[in-house]
Amino acid sequence: MTITAPAEMSWQSELFAARPAAHRSTSTAQSAATSTVQQLSPRAAFQELLWQRGTLLDIRPPALRAADGDAGPGVPAGSMHRAQVTEAPAGVPGRRIIVLCHDGSAAPAVAEALASSGARQVAHVVGGFAAWRALGLPVRG
Repeated sequence: MTITAPAEMSWQSELFAARPAAHRSTSTAQSAATSTVQQLSPRAAFQELLWQRGTLLDIRPPALRAADGDAGPGVPAGSMHRAQVTEAPAGVPGRRIIVLCHDGSAAPAVAEALASSGARQVAHVVGGFAAWRALGLPVRG
């Protein structure tokens, strides 16, 4: 017995149709790889730093940090890219490593590399320092 959807339901069946098996396995592998890395809004990251539950890893180039200022105390890493991460930095035990870049584009890859290299609690700031500053969060320097 075959059941057909009414014409008005056809767009829904196309929208919610299952992905091909190749796409499913890729997305499942990606979600498993990124499951240890969390995304934080700039406000949530500020709160983590304020309550000393996180250690900031600022991966912006030194010249950019000098021009724009710092989001807070942390580890200035210089311009770090995913390929440069060989081991997790020694942070304070029990604190999450919060990766911050300029615009939020480089931090996710570095955070994933840190998690792959053994860091247990890793997050990145969505929107980076640009979003931090746009929200009016404190900036030093």
